[in-house]
Amino acid sequence: MARRAGLLDHIDFAEGRAEALPLPDGAVDVALSSTVFEEGEADQMLAQIVRVTRPGGRIGIVVRAVDMPFWVNPPLDPALKIKVDAPGVIGGGVAPKGVADASLYRRLSALGLTGLKCFPQLVPVVPGSDQNERINHPPVAAEPRPGESFA
Repeated sequence: MARRAGLLDHIDFAEGRAEALPLPDGAVDVALSSTVFEEGEADQMLAQIVRVTRPGGRIGIVVRAVDMPFWVNPPLDPALKIKVDAPGVIGGGVAPKGVADASLYRRLSALGLTGLKCFPQLVPVVPGSDQNERINHPPVAAEPRPGESFA
């Protein structure tokens, strides 16, 4: 994709582990993660994503929420809706030291991140649904640490 878009000179690809990112401190303006923190040592991974994001940068994290009911808003047959909403059906498991619950917010705050904006589920949206208003917020966004500003 990067080659096709003419971005190879602007993007570096490297293999690494989320618990020990192969980047220097403050190397990125924006760090994004989608369904990774459930699979490893969450506290180490969170510390790493904060470390490699420049002061004033942004961090976006998406995790499954195993401590919340999963709601789906497309029209479904009532019997299917009951199955879809059953605990543990959607979202899968979590590694022993992973995170897929509300403790993510406490952990981010403990790392000095402020201005957390949380949206608990990624959902399909049907036009006209009363739940559409909820998607106007980012999954998780962090503002600069106290005393820092965006460049």
